[in-house]
Amino acid sequence: IIGSGIFITPAAVLQQAGSPALSLLMWLLPAGLSLLVRLCFLELFSAMPVSGGEYKYFYELYGPLA
Repeated sequence: IIGSGIFITPAAVLQQAGSPALSLLMWLLPAGLSLLVRLCFLELFSAMPVSGGEYKYFYELYGPLA
């Protein structure tokens, strides 16, 4: 779900950061981490092409505990 917070929080982040460069870094660092997570899931999806979303991968990893 995409919320409207993405349009509200940049001003607060800039105010707390104190500089535009640090504010930009505070947005880009989580975006980079999110990209790494997405790449991991893409690797999983290509290795085991099954339907069921993340549950199937956790079930393969943890068994019935998932």
